[in-house]
Amino acid sequence: MPNTTWKKGLKFSFPVRDRHSNDINFRLECRLDKGNKRFVLRWQDPTDLDPLNGKKKSKTKSFKDYESAFQHIKDFEFREDLRNDKAKSRVTFLSESQLREAEFAIDTLPKEISLKEVAQQFVADLPNKEATINEVYEEWIKEAKRSGKKKSSISSRNDNTKSFRKSFGNKLAHKVTFKDVEKVVYQKLVNGNEPSDQTIVNRHSGIRALMNRAIQKGYLKKDGNPCETFNGFSELPSPSPSKTFLTIDEARSLIKHATEYKDGVMLAYFSLACFSGLRPFEIHGGAFKSPVGADPLSWNDINLDSSSPEILVSEERAKTRITRWAPLQEYNHNLQILLSYAKDLKFDLITTKNFKQNWRAVVKLSNLKFEGGDADKCRRSFATYLYNKEQTFADIQLSKIMGNSPYVLRKHYKSVITAGEGKKYFKIGPHGKSITRKETGDWKLQKKMKKFRGLTMADKVRSAPIGITFHDPNTGDVVESQGIDIDEQE
Repeated sequence: MPNTTWKKGLKFSFPVRDRHSNDINFRLECRLDKGNKRFVLRWQDPTDLDPLNGKKKSKTKSFKDYESAFQHIKDFEFREDLRNDKAKSRVTFLSESQLREAEFAIDTLPKEISLKEVAQQFVADLPNKEATINEVYEEWIKEAKRSGKKKSSISSRNDNTKSFRKSFGNKLAHKVTFKDVEKVVYQKLVNGNEPSDQTIVNRHSGIRALMNRAIQKGYLKKDGNPCETFNGFSELPSPSPSKTFLTIDEARSLIKHATEYKDGVMLAYFSLACFSGLRPFEIHGGAFKSPVGADPLSWNDINLDSSSPEILVSEERAKTRITRWAPLQEYNHNLQILLSYAKDLKFDLITTKNFKQNWRAVVKLSNLKFEGGDADKCRRSFATYLYNKEQTFADIQLSKIMGNSPYVLRKHYKSVITAGEGKKYFKIGPHGKSITRKETGDWKLQKKMKKFRGLTMADKVRSAPIGITFHDPNTGDVVESQGIDIDEQE
C-alpha cells in the first residue's frame, strides 16, 4: 500500500485496459493548485481522438484526496469491464459503487435465487420500529408487573441486565452486536476476578431474554438475537449444577444452631427449608433481600392442628404461579414436631427483621456455606432423602410435592445415597437430636389430647369403642359410641 499522504511532486501510476483492450495509463501527481494541495489525475482516452490531428486527447481531473482519485480509476475500470462483457446499457440512478456491490451480490448468489428474492426476504425480516435497550427494558418490566410476575422474577431481570443496560442502554436494539453482548457477559467482577461459569450463564440468559422481547415487539428482526451462536456469539460454558445436599451431620448442626441462636428465632425457617420441599423464596417471601415489602409464610398458612396438616403456598409465592399445598405427612412428621416446638417459642413463623443477618449467623455457626449452586442445598436434601426413605414414591408424586417437573427433579434434585439415610434425616428434631419412638408417641398423644379437649362430650363419646351410650343432660339426646377416630372429627 503506497503512502497516500500528500507530498509535493509525489507520483503514482495505474495501468488500466479499456473495453477495446487498449492500455491506458492513469498518472496521479501531488500538485499545488492555487495554493491548495491536490491530487491531479491525467490520462489519455484512446477512443476520444482529436479531429484535427487524430491524436488521443489528454484528460485531467483534480481530487482533494488520494482515495477519491483511486475510486475514480476503479469506477472507470468497472464500466469498461461491463461494456467489454457486452452488458446491456440502461439508464440508472445507481452510483458506481452501488452497481459494483450489486454485481458482487449477483455473483455470490446461487443461480436459482435472484437478487430481488434475497432483498425482499431481507426487508421482510427487518425491524418495523426502533427502540433503545433502555426503552425495551422499561416496557419489559412494566409488562411483568402488570401480569403479576413475582418480585423475585422482576428483580432477577434487573440484576442480570444491569451491566448491559449501563453500557448499551442508549443504543438501538437492532444495532446491538454479539460483540457488545460478549463484552458484558465475560467482563470481570468488581474485585477483578474472572466470573464463574454460572455467572456467565446468568448474564447471558438475562440479556438473551431481553433481546427476545425486543424481537417479539418488532424492534429486532426475526432470528436477529445477538446472544445466539448462529449470529456470532461464542459458545457458553456448561456449568452442570452439582447435586450437593446436606449430610446427616450437617443437617443436625443446622437445626441445632437454628434452635439455639437467639432463642430459636430461625428454627421455623430452617425446619421448613430442610423438611418441607419448599423453595427459599416461598418461605421467606423476599425477606432475605429486604424486610420491606416481604410476604413470608405465617402460622395462618399452616394448619398444624388438622388431621391432615398442610402448608399453603399461594400463587404469589409459588415460582410456578400455581397455588399448592405442601403436605405434612408421616414421612416428615419430624417437621410437625419442629414447627410445634417453634410455635411454642412465640415467634412469628418467619421474623423478617434482620432476617438476612440471622440467616447468615446460623449458617456460619453450622460451618456451612450456601453459595452459587448450593442455594438449593436444603431443598435438594429433602428430595434426596425423601426418595431414599419412601422408595415407593413415583417421580410424578415427588415432583408434585416439590412443585417441579419430573425432568427438573431428576436433573437438579434427586441424588443416590446409602439405604437407610432417609430415615435418619427425617428423625432430626429440635436441637438437632434424633427424635425417639417414645418422643414421637408422646407427641402424637399430645396432639390427640389437645384435639380431644376441644371436642364436645357427644363427640368424645362417638370416638369411644362401640357399645357405650351417653345421655346428654342438657338436651336429653342419647348418643351411642361409634369408634370414630378423633383425627377424623373436624
